[in-house]
Amino acid sequence: MLVPVRPDLVVDYEGGNQFWPVNFINKALPPRPKESDRRPSALERYSALAVRVHNAWNGLHAGGEPPKPALRVAWPADLDEQDPALDDLRLPVDLPNTLKAMDRMRAAVATYGGTLMPSSFVFLASPGLVLDRVRDAGAYRFLNETLWPFSYAHIRRYADFQNRVFRKYATVHELPFNDLASVYPADPRLFQDILHMTPAGIKLNINIIPSTQYWEIWNQTPFGITAWTHRPLGTMVLSVGYRTGVPWNESKYSNAEFDRLLAAT
Repeated sequence: MLVPVRPDLVVDYEGGNQFWPVNFINKALPPRPKESDRRPSALERYSALAVRVHNAWNGLHAGGEPPKPALRVAWPADLDEQDPALDDLRLPVDLPNTLKAMDRMRAAVATYGGTLMPSSFVFLASPGLVLDRVRDAGAYRFLNETLWPFSYAHIRRYADFQNRVFRKYATVHELPFNDLASVYPADPRLFQDILHMTPAGIKLNINIIPSTQYWEIWNQTPFGITAWTHRPLGTMVLSVGYRTGVPWNESKYSNAEFDRLLAAT
């Protein structure tokens, strides 16, 4: 969602939903190994020691990539992986639709004199990657359960190809390129899974109050966290939560230009 303001720079960072195996494999997925299907017991959910005892007892893989069935990735025969044509409708990873969306964003931002900055996408996957089965449980399961039966090499190939396309898009349209993937360390400790990074390390003291007390303090706390349930429209959120003087604007945000643009939408 682009809010009704006049941004000088909009950084576009794509997600990883287009990597699901069902988008690439047109037949039934082969079953995962039994050990990959296993979910942690109640004890293991709260005890790293219990997980280590279980892994040692059952002789599970130490954290490297488990065996996977051989897969053949079908690329168009004349597709140049190193220098792909942006208008090729056969681009994998749903890139034709992604590029159309970037075109719309670029045009919208340019209307107000702003600039779109595409980004490379950080993906924790590479051949030979070894994870700690306890510390990096989220990453291990994402790679070997969620993305089963893709090998680490397959995932890396798709991710690198997508980033080449984004880089070329920026070059062709003379846009700045935020090459995050080239500088972000491939350290599993910096990831919650393989897509989402761990928090920055800022410690907060959180006071969780009973729901019955919410309406007594909701607009008086210096910093509060709640949720906009049922996914309302963006214009609804902006109108009731950020327009100057409205009752639900607990942050007391006030910007005359924002109000004017919001009224015009």
